[in-house]
Amino acid sequence: MGSSCSSVREEYVGLPSKPAVRHPGTTQSPVNIDTVDPLVVYCDAYLLSHPLTLHNYRPGCARRMVNDGHTFKIEMRQERQESQSSLPGHITGDRMTNVPKISGGPLYEEYKLLQIHAHWGATDRDGSEHTVDGEVFQGEVHLVHMNTKYPSFEQAMTKRDGLAVLGVFLQLADEGHESFKTITDKLENISYKCDSVDLDDNFNPQCLIPEDQQKYWSYPGSLTTGGYQECVIWIIFKNTLKVSHQQLEDLRSLRSYPRGKDPKIVRDPITERRLSAHILDNYRTIQPLHKRRIRASFTGNYSIYTFQKD
Repeated sequence: MGSSCSSVREEYVGLPSKPAVRHPGTTQSPVNIDTVDPLVVYCDAYLLSHPLTLHNYRPGCARRMVNDGHTFKIEMRQERQESQSSLPGHITGDRMTNVPKISGGPLYEEYKLLQIHAHWGATDRDGSEHTVDGEVFQGEVHLVHMNTKYPSFEQAMTKRDGLAVLGVFLQLADEGHESFKTITDKLENISYKCDSVDLDDNFNPQCLIPEDQQKYWSYPGSLTTGGYQECVIWIIFKNTLKVSHQQLEDLRSLRSYPRGKDPKIVRDPITERRLSAHILDNYRTIQPLHKRRIRASFTGNYSIYTFQKD
């Protein structure tokens, strides 16, 4: 997967230990995408003939960016719906009917974009939630969409097809991604938990989508935070978003506590960084795949066939 990917996560030495979060479900996320094992990944002919489509991804559809103490969240403008319950950290109440949506590929309905957030590590050796053949990336951006046939986020979380999340790996490169810089340049404005900053009309969430959006893996899974509800259709892009070391450091500069409430946590004697005052290692560990199979939307060394819709 490229020279800037690190080795298998379990082989790392010297990183802070992250206890695995246990959940009784059998379709938990994230997972390792094992492209070598034909019993795990296969090329789905249905995905080849039904391209993933983005609708209304355009400048001006995002409202603001917030530090929620766990990550940054880009909140999208949403349709006004009196009965709509809000996803924690997203905005409702804007009179917009042309909200960004996705359809096609593994999705049988339209899904509207609610919010964008990211996961990263304490160092450049770790950060992504999903892995590919055991390889770890430096971070992972998630674009969270809700099935438009459900009236609220709370109801969608109770359905297997309630949410669709686009996952984009952040991969270390010498030069950072210019589009991702539009995000990292604003992080100094949300240094502390509960800080927020308005986004101008120039930001387009499509800048976070790899150019070849038809190459991805998909599988049924769960949220990787909160109650870990098994309500997500995951779409993980094969191609990555290149970011610089400085852009990753900008993410790590975010604080996990509110302004004026410094917890005075002890400092690491080597790096001088306060050990848990910043948002670091905000990824969930790999979960068992159990009997699930992962669909690929592109040909390679995969067998090509499809299953009928349940």
